[in-house]
Amino acid sequence: MADDDLLKLFCEAAWEVDQREFDGLTMQTRISDLGVSSVALLEIFGYVEEELDIYLAQEDLTQVKTMGDLGKLIGRR
Repeated sequence: MADDDLLKLFCEAAWEVDQREFDGLTMQTRISDLGVSSVALLEIFGYVEEELDIYLAQEDLTQVKTMGDLGKLIGRR
């Protein structure tokens, strides 16, 4: 998945789940800096899984620190 596509999908998910908009999101953006609750973040990841028809294991998601990490994880699926 291209970086721009992942960023767009994440933003769509964040809006759908938590009515949040993120300007300036990059692959280097730390997910913890976004101010999203852990519950909302799990829902965002679920949205991404559903849209891409993949499964992201919980233990793998706990290692995701940046958008780039998320992209790498998705790339392995």
